[in-house]
Amino acid sequence: MTNDKQCVFIVSTGRTGTMFLAQYFRECFKLSSYHESEPSLRELGIQYAHGLVSDDEAMKQIKTARDILINESEQMYIESSNLLFSLIPLLRKIYPNSKIIHVTRDG
Repeated sequence: MTNDKQCVFIVSTGRTGTMFLAQYFRECFKLSSYHESEPSLRELGIQYAHGLVSDDEAMKQIKTARDILINESEQMYIESSNLLFSLIPLLRKIYPNSKIIHVTRDG
């Protein structure tokens, strides 16, 4: 079921309004939209970026951390977080229908 669900992952360079975006989609469109969902993937992302975790192990941890939230989502699942940067290739493999939005700050 999860592989067919539309997922949107909003990643950023930090301090770009990702919390606002999550709130906007949740309140204005009544979508399942989260900012830095729990459990956090921060440590996994760092470990994966440093080559300390294999693709298979990282994908297993991502699925364990996110499948329940995604399956509970009625229309689509949206997560905004700057902590997902290194996991983007794996997110694309696990959730092939997903979209990735990368937000940058232009001060």
